[in-house]
Amino acid sequence: MLDEYTAKIKKKIDSFSARIGVCATYDNIKLFSYNENDEFDTACGIIAFVFLEYVRQIFLGILKPTDYLIYEEKNFATGAGVLKFLPFGSKIQVADVALLMVAASDHVAANIMIDALGFNNINSTIRNFGFSKTKLLRKPLIPKVKNIGISSPSDYTNFFSLLRKNCLMSSEASEYMKSILLKQKYKDIISGKILESTKASLFVDVASKSGKADGKMYDNKT
Repeated sequence: MLDEYTAKIKKKIDSFSARIGVCATYDNIKLFSYNENDEFDTACGIIAFVFLEYVRQIFLGILKPTDYLIYEEKNFATGAGVLKFLPFGSKIQVADVALLMVAASDHVAANIMIDALGFNNINSTIRNFGFSKTKLLRKPLIPKVKNIGISSPSDYTNFFSLLRKNCLMSSEASEYMKSILLKQKYKDIISGKILESTKASLFVDVASKSGKADGKMYDNKT
């Protein structure tokens, strides 16, 4: 029966002109995959991996959530978010920058955080955690720069599968990550389909980090 449904899904995907990648697993069992190892532009989906480095540094004591970061002109970006409305030189607490970066896909917050964490540190952590198809390419300096990262459906799936089981980092760090990812404002792609039922929304929520750019959509969750 599963093979029959898989064949139907793949046939439906093949009918679209867009390039589509999917990877769905549950408890280490691959339920469905299609182009799962292909590299795709991530849009703001890459922020999940930036957030991983943020949490790593917080729990190692390298960065403190109560510290302050400065919004500089070099980090201005249009698009999603609220920090763009603040004057340059504004000081924002580290924890608030992280929250806005994840929950509101705030581009300015992402730029500030990437500078604070260190570009090379972020990509080093991505590699060290085994996400071989994933890389932060540049800051989201919208509208000048849009293609900010690459990843694969398999890397996305592994990230959230490990997080769901508290195997990505320590249990405390993993629970903290999930608590912030649950605040994701934009849940209108896959998450929206799960939560659109009134009954389901009473019992289920989705921790996710989605992204959209130039007509393309990216979504990942646990």
